[in-house]
Amino acid sequence: MRWGMLLALTALGLTFGLALSLVLGSYGGAPERPGVPEQPRPPSQPNQVGGEGFASREEHGLRFELRAVALRADTLPPIYGILICLTVVNVGEEEVELWFGSGQAWDVAIYDMAGRELWRWSADKFFTQAVWSERLEPGEEMRFSTEWRAPRAGRYVVVGYFMGRLGGLDGPGLSPISTAVEVS
Repeated sequence: MRWGMLLALTALGLTFGLALSLVLGSYGGAPERPGVPEQPRPPSQPNQVGGEGFASREEHGLRFELRAVALRADTLPPIYGILICLTVVNVGEEEVELWFGSGQAWDVAIYDMAGRELWRWSADKFFTQAVWSERLEPGEEMRFSTEWRAPRAGRYVVVGYFMGRLGGLDGPGLSPISTAVEVS
């Protein structure tokens, strides 16, 4: 029984990792900055429900995107999860400088349909207390991704947060963005 569970968990990890690489194109908490941004995807309703949720919004010359993809490992019992990707793209015509008040550049939280927070990416992490900045040329992006293991099938709300501020720590920031996803 222990070996079966170990194999199931290993298969889940491989499934989530492979799916994350294929679906989101990246993995890990560090930002990515590909040279050529992909074509903008059409915005969808923030509360889109299904095997994939997507939301996109533009504020202050930046496009903020959230994608959540439901996964299921067909083990006994089944194992459920959500792959999450946050992307911030400079859609303006000039370079922007984003400022951060700590080492935390982003966060994500998962809520059930009753509004109870079930998980927060940053809850078990520590961040440096250092001020830093990142410059984004027109078309450049920062991308962050993670995965969450859902306790069961169901409908979940994913909320993404970007901690950067434009032009300085007292500059404008991006409002949180959310989408819903059905895990089955």
